[in-house]
Amino acid sequence: MNNAKINFFYTSTPSIILFVACLPFEGFSVENKSSWNGFGILLVGIFSGSIYWYANLLLFAAWGYIKLKMKIPACIASSAAVILSFSFLFAVDVIVDEGGGKQVINGYLTGYWLWLLSMIFAFISAVLMRKNDNSLQVQSKVDQ
Repeated sequence: MNNAKINFFYTSTPSIILFVACLPFEGFSVENKSSWNGFGILLVGIFSGSIYWYANLLLFAAWGYIKLKMKIPACIASSAAVILSFSFLFAVDVIVDEGGGKQVINGYLTGYWLWLLSMIFAFISAVLMRKNDNSLQVQSKVDQ
């Protein structure tokens, strides 16, 4: 295994594990109704018109940037994901059915906290990531 694969594996694994772990759990509770689990929210959340769902896309982008060792874009994408996912704590209500019906959020459940931790770990991975120094390695080989 080369260093790029090893670095991506060790730095992104906690974030990916937490994200996958959040999927079977419910993310929040609403009045008089139970919420969907993370799989359902991930699959149909984009159709709700909620901006918070886009934290998932930012997280996926951050993982890609971390894999490509692009530190600044990884930091930007992961920090935006953290901000969006954290700001869901301030949401008052959510759309709960295809008719656009809204319900008040009563609480945040295990799925939400695992999802938020996944975003935070991606941000930590991006900040701690070393920048790719391929250009310096090529020059040193040519100079020898």
